[in-house]
Amino acid sequence: MAWLSDTAGLPEKTLKFLLNNHPQVMVIDCSHPPRADAPRNHCDLNTVLALNQVIRSPQVILTHISHQFDAWLMENALPSGFEVGFDGMEIGVA
Repeated sequence: MAWLSDTAGLPEKTLKFLLNNHPQVMVIDCSHPPRADAPRNHCDLNTVLALNQVIRSPQVILTHISHQFDAWLMENALPSGFEVGFDGMEIGVA
């Protein structure tokens, strides 16, 4: 499992570590809906999608959801393998 909070993208060294360790679950902050400009303090959905194209974690759990992203989620579906985390959520790891 990779627990990635308070990110806005990842350093190259971290990406290499994740590639070498193949996390089956990635929990990552995703505060913003898809945006054209790069985020400065927390990931947007485009950033998380791009990161997971490299890391290829089969299960991605999004945390640190903003009100704007929550509203976006009410109108849009996440890709397969992506879900929003919630208080009390239990994550099974084999």
